[in-house]
Amino acid sequence: MDIREYLYNATNGFKRIPQTVIIDGGTDESRRKAADVLAMVLVCKEKIGCGECNLCRKALSHSHTEITYVECEKDKKTITVAAARSIRSNAFVNPVEGDTRVFIIPQAEKLGDEAQNALLKILEEPPVFDRFILCTENASALLNTIRSRSVRLTLPVPFEADMTDKNGENAQKIAMALLNGDEAQFVFLLPKLEKDRNTAVLAVQKLKLIFRDALVLKFSGRAVTGTDSSVEMSDSFSAARLTECIRICEQAEKMLDSNVKIGLSLTVMFSELIGSKSL
Repeated sequence: MDIREYLYNATNGFKRIPQTVIIDGGTDESRRKAADVLAMVLVCKEKIGCGECNLCRKALSHSHTEITYVECEKDKKTITVAAARSIRSNAFVNPVEGDTRVFIIPQAEKLGDEAQNALLKILEEPPVFDRFILCTENASALLNTIRSRSVRLTLPVPFEADMTDKNGENAQKIAMALLNGDEAQFVFLLPKLEKDRNTAVLAVQKLKLIFRDALVLKFSGRAVTGTDSSVEMSDSFSAARLTECIRICEQAEKMLDSNVKIGLSLTVMFSELIGSKSL
């Protein structure tokens, strides 16, 4: 399923595109592409993203006057409060080219709390002609007040997900601690994960991929992420235990998404993973 087909199904044939959308999951490239597709649909004369009308062509070439991309400035680590306030002020100007204005923030996780709060004021009561698309690797990087006023579209994570970045490495360390039954190994890693909620969420998501990989490997004999831990788990864990481990990871994601303390969420997760040994 390609990105356009996924979005088409997720929005009831492009008929129900909310005013504020959070696109998470996938990769930076796929999130940006998804935002471009939604923007094209929104400004299209036929509201289907035909790709042929002049408005669609402008959207595809990033030259449509009513589609605004808000990026982090090259010399800064975060999107400024001024940039968020600029969105707020421009949002009240009637669109000239077509009947819809779209604001896209490709790396919304770079919005600091103050900038998010500034943006929140327009998201609470936006003009009817405005649409907002916030892209981020994980929605938990955004304030709960932003998430509660948005509809979340999570792109599928490719099975060939990179397990060599820091999040993948953290996931593999947790997996090895589980395989070794070594709680001390997990406790040693915990302070690093507690520093940042988004880091913890991404580590849990990639840990879930390892369990899914092991489950697939158990039945098909074909590795997905190809980690040593997934191969070992496919040999030593039952299918029932792997399924339970996936459920435990999903529960931990929900706890982290609900602002439960990071250390508590991860400790409960690891304890339950150890406890799944009886399956």
